[in-house]
Amino acid sequence: MSFEFAPLSASQASRSMRLLLARMPTKPPMPGMDLPDIKTKTVLTDAQQKIEVTYKNKQTLVLDHMASEAKLSDLVKKIEEPARALRLKEEGL
Repeated sequence: MSFEFAPLSASQASRSMRLLLARMPTKPPMPGMDLPDIKTKTVLTDAQQKIEVTYKNKQTLVLDHMASEAKLSDLVKKIEEPARALRLKEEGL
């Protein structure tokens, strides 16, 4: 999974991307957990921002600034829910 985002942009898309990245687990996964590799890259403009996801079966999904909000929100849910569960497990809650 790779994120290309514009950290200095004031747009809602950039803010959402920064919030999403802030919710990612900070510790390495426990043995036996299968989490994606995450790469980040900074870009200059909102138009260059994108999220690229490569699944186990090698299919790739690319969401760029033209992606619909529904698709992006679905992806955010798929990423945030496991990350939140892992964080709660790390904190012992």
